[in-house]
Amino acid sequence: MKKEDAQRSIMHEWDEWAASKLTPGSERIGTDALVFFGHLQQHRPGLLNFRNRGDKWQAVHSWLLRAGKVKN
Repeated sequence: MKKEDAQRSIMHEWDEWAASKLTPGSERIGTDALVFFGHLQQHRPGLLNFRNRGDKWQAVHSWLLRAGKVKN
């Protein structure tokens, strides 16, 4: 999977996951992102099949931060 496609799919998955798992209106933080990454590993591992030089957790976390979905 291309990295751009993975990013788009992971952002969509985050929106669905956060809506069902996190309290509406609550601040999303890095810990939430880490739990979400575990969700990806267990339930949607295909979304993590993208090429990345470094740690995929760091890539996903940085995407969520840059998109304003979580605060550090």
